[in-house]
Amino acid sequence: MQIMYVDESGDNGHSKYGSQHYILSGIIVSEDDWQESLNRMKSFRKYLKDTYGLLIRTELHAAELIRVSKIEEYRKIHKSQRINILKEFIRQIPDYWTKVKLMGTEHIYFF
Repeated sequence: MQIMYVDESGDNGHSKYGSQHYILSGIIVSEDDWQESLNRMKSFRKYLKDTYGLLIRTELHAAELIRVSKIEEYRKIHKSQRINILKEFIRQIPDYWTKVKLMGTEHIYFF
């Protein structure tokens, strides 16, 4: 069995405040690799809590890390540190999901 997570960014542009881009992407993990991937992510979240004070259950949301709007927990962290969180997360992606498929709207990428 495969476990898949799909997320979107932006909107379809039909509203007055619509964005120019709509991005749909996903990640597929084999059930055999899921626990290892989850453990790596939990370890990173514990690191964020210990280093930045970010609660483990607080959603990681790139746009909010850059410009806080809705996630109040981020207001407790200086913007330069929030940017560091985002950079650290991006650098860690290949280590967390070593055997996954990443999907974009036009391509599937294998790691």
